[in-house]
Amino acid sequence: LLDLYRLIYDNMSYVVRGKGGYAAPFSSNIGVLIGDPASPIMWNLFFADFCLPPRADDIRLAGMPISHLEHADDVIVFSTTPEGLQSHLHSLAAWGTGAFVTINVDKTWALEAGGASAYDVFLHLNNRRVTFETHAKYVGMHMSSTNPRLFHAHYEQQSLKARTASAMCYAVESLTGSLPLPMITVIYKGRVDPHLIAGHDVCPDAVSSDVLHLETVQRAFLRRMLGLGPRSCLSPLFSETGIWPIRVRRASLCLDFLTYCRGRPEGELVAYALEDCIALAKLGCLSWFGDLQIATAAVGGHLPHGAVLSAELISLIQDSIRRAMLASLNADFAASPRLHLLRGQTASGQIGRVGTTLALREYLKIDRRSLRRALTRLLVSDHCLAVELLRYSSRDRPPVPRELRVCRFCRTEVEDEIHALFYCSADPALLLARQRFARDLWR
Repeated sequence: LLDLYRLIYDNMSYVVRGKGGYAAPFSSNIGVLIGDPASPIMWNLFFADFCLPPRADDIRLAGMPISHLEHADDVIVFSTTPEGLQSHLHSLAAWGTGAFVTINVDKTWALEAGGASAYDVFLHLNNRRVTFETHAKYVGMHMSSTNPRLFHAHYEQQSLKARTASAMCYAVESLTGSLPLPMITVIYKGRVDPHLIAGHDVCPDAVSSDVLHLETVQRAFLRRMLGLGPRSCLSPLFSETGIWPIRVRRASLCLDFLTYCRGRPEGELVAYALEDCIALAKLGCLSWFGDLQIATAAVGGHLPHGAVLSAELISLIQDSIRRAMLASLNADFAASPRLHLLRGQTASGQIGRVGTTLALREYLKIDRRSLRRALTRLLVSDHCLAVELLRYSSRDRPPVPRELRVCRFCRTEVEDEIHALFYCSADPALLLARQRFARDLWR
């Protein structure tokens, strides 16, 4: 078998496909390229005989002891006691010696979930001490021992990555000039959104302060994309671009993962894990399923643990989340005095239609950025008219009541969007601009 794979690798070549054509075949002289199907198969065959003796202090899923997991050659070993973990490390070292595998102790770390122990713990692997970390990463998930929530650090790290990706997306404009807004939304979905949704299936958003890190990055990106300030309303960020709020999106994706877990046959680890999570949630203990219930309830859904979790039920829960999101946006438009110019976009009785309440608006496809941003600021009330500027306090004055935010020219009416566009006649330049606009409109 080894000779067969050696022959395959000696004669293997690669071809790149792009733009309807193919590159000339080439060989890899620096190792096996990612995507080679033979490499993981070979490792799985090599690692197939690895096992750890079961112990009473092992973690159990539905009564089945789980002492280790592997993702390719990244191995993680579990135990509920230091003695059990040390025993497993001895077994791992013994297997490595027999399999002629060197375990890199420098890359090996230990982490105590739920906080540090009251006494010092020392672990050794191949007669070398294993380093205890307060923060570590395994298969893309950041873990922390300084917080009762194991994946608290994951939100912070992913928000930093998303913020960096956001800055790089807009840095491109220094080389290309202003990008069309539809193109920026594509860049967002391809470069920023993956960081924001990472880990949605592992850690449901049960802690609002954690997911707030991700929401802050998303809102900052959308505000910059639309050219809005930090005080602008939140609802237009989503209703005008067609992008879902990240909390709702992560909850919906996590429910997709629940559908996958529910469909796994009995005997798989995923099925055992879900069974235990539901049992813990029924007892009121912390669990993945309990966190998903909290995350679902926070966005307008209800995930029962007593009912049969069929694919149809989960689909209904996802639909209720979507409808709750749209109803929340419509309620914001109806209640906010700042968004009265956007109320007509949603027809009565169409709350459940995403294309009506949540869509990329036509006016955002205007190529000229200055015109597009000026129109957007006018529609979402993030402009320099008195009705908006005097809403907030400053160093030398408190907020001004709405009826006193009078026009700077006529001094008779409130200076709002409608008055400035169509009614004020006290400024000759404004009248001339209005006449020019009407003439161009009806030409």
